[in-house]
Amino acid sequence: MRRLLTVTFLLHGLLFSAQTVSSCVQTLNGEVRDKITNELLPNSIIILRDKDGNPIETQFTKEDARFSYEIHCDKEYKIEGKKEEYTAESKLFTTANEANKVLKIIILLGKGEIDFVTEVKNDKSSEIQIAKTDSIQEVKVDNSVQPTATIPEEKKIPKEIVKVTIDRPIPNIDSIYFKYDSSYLTKLAMNQLIRIVTLMKENPNIIIECRAYADAKGSEKYNQWISDRRAKRVIDYIISKGIDPSRISGKGYGESNLINDCTDEEVACTDLERAVNRRTEFIIVKR
Repeated sequence: MRRLLTVTFLLHGLLFSAQTVSSCVQTLNGEVRDKITNELLPNSIIILRDKDGNPIETQFTKEDARFSYEIHCDKEYKIEGKKEEYTAESKLFTTANEANKVLKIIILLGKGEIDFVTEVKNDKSSEIQIAKTDSIQEVKVDNSVQPTATIPEEKKIPKEIVKVTIDRPIPNIDSIYFKYDSSYLTKLAMNQLIRIVTLMKENPNIIIECRAYADAKGSEKYNQWISDRRAKRVIDYIISKGIDPSRISGKGYGESNLINDCTDEEVACTDLERAVNRRTEFIIVKR
């Protein structure tokens, strides 16, 4: 009986601890502005990533240029902001081990820098302190470099894909997005594709597959057709930049892999919400 009570007590303690950890959440609020004019920048893309660069959630800012994420305590994240005709900016940060803390961030796009704002408690009240930092500096992140002396410089796999799992989206290589009813590449998309071209030229052994998707507006047959067109546009562009056609393949998957609840044309979703589904992802199939 004593042993049973002991085991029950331990299990209760473990369950309580797990619930406490999982309930330790914070809020990240922010907005996107033009660095020079300080004007709000609606229709910006905001990507929250884990410490390894894997995307957690993507949001498109609306007219108020604001975004909000629920994040966990004592964890490393990367926040990235981008908009067509602007330079993408990103920031690594680590959350404190304090539940219900509110972090505020202003992403400034242009040549770019990010003002990171945290809520700091003192004895009498809470106040907002702003720490201005360069856009690529890291907060509480280990900057140690792994030994690579035995690998020729031109053959090194970039840091962003060292931990990549085959047949999964490449960390730090974002999906590209398309306008409604279009397979044409935007300037922002072409800039992203140049990153992939550079990656493939620097690492001549990797083979990449692109997987194109559509939103749920229109018929399934049409969405399959437009996603095939998007895949072809991407492949043709990458090949036009000097990549061997045998190293890049892809196809469309229509509306088969939606990443939000915009599951039908009748569902009340904004175009920005549907735009998240009009994407092409990139997968390393061999390295």
